[in-house]
Amino acid sequence: MSTPLSLLSVAPSSLHFLRAAVLDAHGADGVPRLQEAGYATGEALYDALAAELREADVPEPSALPAERFTAVVSALLTAHGWGHAELERRGSAALVVTLADGPESDGEGAGGGCPFTTGVLSGLLSAVAGSPVAVLAVECCAPDAPRQCRFVAASPATVQAVWEAQSRGEAWSSALG
Repeated sequence: MSTPLSLLSVAPSSLHFLRAAVLDAHGADGVPRLQEAGYATGEALYDALAAELREADVPEPSALPAERFTAVVSALLTAHGWGHAELERRGSAALVVTLADGPESDGEGAGGGCPFTTGVLSGLLSAVAGSPVAVLAVECCAPDAPRQCRFVAASPATVQAVWEAQSRGEAWSSALG
């Protein structure tokens, strides 16, 4: 008999306090720690998604057509408290994830670029892909959208290209073609 899947609910304000504590205690070294913790949560979300699909006699997440996949993952993230989620394919190379009212966005700049959420998305999408999916927060809590964060999820090389484009002052989308 298998152990039932358990996902723990944590209030966004608790996540803000935890993130602040980790970053205060570890500085920049806290970012990868938050990402690793988020990654574990993403893997658990994948398990929840796979279980939900099995119960509905739907193929594994990786076997879903692209349009169905983005709808199913958007619904999963929204249902499990990650804000209003929208996923958009950018060519064959990337997925853009937009979270409005996500738990890590605090409306005050979400210091550190939402590292826990970045890890969650990487863990979930890597489990679906069966290989590493890198995730980069490209827009977080801008003045015109203080409770929205946008992420690019793709191969590590593609995400590196996005990061390099941003570091040169270019729009992140320019690296996606």
